[in-house]
Amino acid sequence: MVLICIFFILLLLGCSEYDFSGDFCGSLKYNTLTHFCADEVLEAYGASSGVSSSSVSLSSSSKTYRTVVIGEQTWMAENLNYNVSGSKCYNNSESNCDIYGRLYDWATAMALPASCNSSTCSSQVQSKHQGICPSGWHIPSRDEWDKLFDYVGGSSVVGKHLKSKTGWSNCGPSGSGSSYSCEDTYGFSALPGGNGYSGGSFDDVGSYGDWWSASEDDASDAYYWGMYYNIENAYWDNDDKTYLFAVRCLEDSAVLSSSSLESSSSSFAPSSSSVVPSSSSVALSSSSSSISYGTLSYQGQNYKTVVIGIQTWMAENLNYNVSGSKCYGNSDSNCDTYGRLYNWATAMALPESCNSSTCSDQIQSPYRGVCPEGWHIPSDADWDALMTTVGGSSMAGTKLKATSGWYSGGNGTDDYGFLALPGGYGFSDGSFGDVGNVGNWWSASEYSSNIAYRRYMGYNGEDAYWYSNGKTYLFAVRCLED
Repeated sequence: MVLICIFFILLLLGCSEYDFSGDFCGSLKYNTLTHFCADEVLEAYGASSGVSSSSVSLSSSSKTYRTVVIGEQTWMAENLNYNVSGSKCYNNSESNCDIYGRLYDWATAMALPASCNSSTCSSQVQSKHQGICPSGWHIPSRDEWDKLFDYVGGSSVVGKHLKSKTGWSNCGPSGSGSSYSCEDTYGFSALPGGNGYSGGSFDDVGSYGDWWSASEDDASDAYYWGMYYNIENAYWDNDDKTYLFAVRCLEDSAVLSSSSLESSSSSFAPSSSSVVPSSSSVALSSSSSSISYGTLSYQGQNYKTVVIGIQTWMAENLNYNVSGSKCYGNSDSNCDTYGRLYNWATAMALPESCNSSTCSDQIQSPYRGVCPEGWHIPSDADWDALMTTVGGSSMAGTKLKATSGWYSGGNGTDDYGFLALPGGYGFSDGSFGDVGNVGNWWSASEYSSNIAYRRYMGYNGEDAYWYSNGKTYLFAVRCLED
């Protein structure tokens, strides 16, 4: 097991109910806040230059969290204790939150409307869905939990290896005299925080631990995994979304392969913004020019992709025929050239009501929308990063516009292979305007209840600036790799 972890100062209160003061690793006594014991070897939660404290700090909370690398995943090494509306402490006791973290219903954990506890909201669930986790972290999917289980030896021994050595009823490490085995082999330190119900009752603290996944089963149920004090395995189940379970956050960026980690104790993966496309998602092709394009298949269509700075963009507009999208002038040939046009809610895969009401609480970072899995609708900050890379907004139009297709000599130099084309725009009444003259691209950033931000280029300007417009306008979409 290769392990790298970060220890951040924990602001714990009322710990008298759970002894963090010391434990033994072989004959050595140690503090469980700063170390853990792996196969009788004492391991420290040590600092690493690869991650800063801000990467796991909730901006609205003073609490910070330990994290641990297990295989190629970086996990919080304790349950989330973020006090958001709808969450509860076991038995409504703050001291239980200090020990076990808070309990959340599924919609609250996912930062989705409460209606998602009784209706299907899969269209609003992003790949690496942030939910109430810190920026750069997310609610793990069922597949991501399974990846953890596989790494530690399979579901039949997950409980043994991931449960904390103390805190579980009659369960402890080898030699402790306990009836059941809790080894905490990897520093995950799972605790039995019990569960809660919508009626206000609680159950099973000290005996059971249950953790939400981001994976929905149906309108009323979502998947979670649990552990009992008296078995070594972990089990999957689906249950009522209104139940209150714990949350563990998983970092968005995968760490380097195990072979790389073995050679360097601080080998963390670069942040998600600096990851170039993998061979599985983008196959780089040779090019006679200085620009090398990749390819991406989505919904029966192949798209060119291009790396610009540390970002990987689609090098053409999205042409995904989803309800609510249109071709300019209702002509399929325009879709072939310019891609489709979308109102903001359609582009974001949000309910149509989001065109006239604020839906910022449903927007994760990054936000997939109608983009392929692993790609997202760029935020204003993502667009700004592109502008900076090409030399600033004042010249970005010239450098990003295609070398043909723009009215009256308004073509660009296309220095980076972005191939921006003037696809015009549409209105909710069915009319269209300015094809050949202007290009507009949505961002994921909302301005107000009925307005969102877009990027704009015109035939008669060298710039590429942001503007805000009514969400019912029809603009193009460019997807950006996560």
